[in-house]
Amino acid sequence: MSGWITWLEDLTQRDSESVGRKCANLGELTRAGFQVPPGFALSLGAYETFFETSGAGEEIKRYLEGFDADPDEPKELSRFSEAARAIRGIIEAKPMPDAIANEFGACYDKLCARTG
Repeated sequence: MSGWITWLEDLTQRDSESVGRKCANLGELTRAGFQVPPGFALSLGAYETFFETSGAGEEIKRYLEGFDADPDEPKELSRFSEAARAIRGIIEAKPMPDAIANEFGACYDKLCARTG
């Protein structure tokens, strides 16, 4: 595998920079014997590869260049919600790179087999 995906039981706090603190904590809880549903984490590298190869990163940058709203101004909060919807739309419209999709699919199939 490419290192884009790691099973929760293989994660420790040392992995928090690559998969985020929440996933690393879930890994620690799993390893300590707590009941955590089985799962896996996507690495920061997977996200970076997606944003670079799909063009989503550049498209979001272009969108944000024209965005000018004051987060301390309550009247402008709806503009932040609008921006979040637009950015989500950009991301959802982009295809997942085949290499990541294939690895994700293989891990998902293993997860389904584990959980029945």
